[in-house]
Amino acid sequence: MAELDIRAKELGIDLSTSFAGITFSNPIMTASGTFSARESGAFYDISELGRQAGHLIIYVESDTVTVEKAAEIMLDIKVIFDEARVPFAAMDFTLWYPKPEEGTRPDGDVSVVDFPYDAFYEAGMTDRVEEADKALKAYYAEQDAKYKN
Repeated sequence: MAELDIRAKELGIDLSTSFAGITFSNPIMTASGTFSARESGAFYDISELGRQAGHLIIYVESDTVTVEKAAEIMLDIKVIFDEARVPFAAMDFTLWYPKPEEGTRPDGDVSVVDFPYDAFYEAGMTDRVEEADKALKAYYAEQDAKYKN
């Protein structure tokens, strides 16, 4: 057990968190291990860390791929995270068609990157998502053109 876990247990602090019915035993853990300072016993304000650096990357498959649908799903995700008290700073989001069992995924998607938490509100959400999607597609087209032979 890491020093942080021991100290938290001594202080009666529960480091586990639940989201969408899944319980994470220690949200400081990452896919590649732990934060290096974690072993030193340093405590982190997980909410503040999420608010400053939390970055969600979400892919959603749907038979309906529109900017309106993407905006609706993104707002729903924000509500879920807010209700779970799991803050984040930004979201990468892609809404695309399901991949068939055979062949390739149909063309068409709505994608945004680095969409800031502060931009998640209903008024004008569809316009902001549309603008971000167009900007990302323009960026990809520019990069493709730059590196084509």
